[in-house]
Amino acid sequence: MGKDCDFDGDDTGKCRAPSWPGWPIFSALRSAAQSEILQRAWQQGIQRALDRSAYVRAMFETGHDAANRAAFRAEPPVAPDLVGLALHGPKEDVDKATKGARLHP
Repeated sequence: MGKDCDFDGDDTGKCRAPSWPGWPIFSALRSAAQSEILQRAWQQGIQRALDRSAYVRAMFETGHDAANRAAFRAEPPVAPDLVGLALHGPKEDVDKATKGARLHP
């Protein structure tokens, strides 16, 4: 999945974090958005080479981390069934990618 996850070469399915420092909590904003806006933000994140973390609907039907990873990998890479998305990168690029989303109440 590109910059989303760099899987280790072993059978555990464990994921190494990308090579960027942890996101400072004070710079995180939660937005509410319709599926179309999440899909557009996902595509913009890819085009702008932003670090991405996606949450797909199927993940809420699983009970553990390995099943979540399998659920994510089963999604179509171009248009996953997104219910949540985190983007990290230059502020201008993140703002453009999330245009149309409103702050979560």
